[in-house]
Amino acid sequence: MKKLFLIMFCLTFLACGQDSHLVEGKVTNNSNEAIDSVLIQVMGTDLNSYSDESGNFRINTRNRGDELIFSKKGYEMQRLPIENRENINVELQTEE
Repeated sequence: MKKLFLIMFCLTFLACGQDSHLVEGKVTNNSNEAIDSVLIQVMGTDLNSYSDESGNFRINTRNRGDELIFSKKGYEMQRLPIENRENINVELQTEE
């Protein structure tokens, strides 16, 4: 019985680990300058991250088919599909 429990626990752990996907990238403006403090969210989840002072970000997603939402006051919100990409660079446009 203990072996069965251990096997089931290991299979559950492995299955959960496969749902994670790390995406990295950089957020810039139309002058190719880094934008810090951009909120990056995985659509439909509570997963989020912020870009650092160099515009770089890292975020773990649950599924490669998810979509990332980039938003910051003064800039137009942008949505990009993740697909199978591990690196996503985005250029935000200022609001008019």
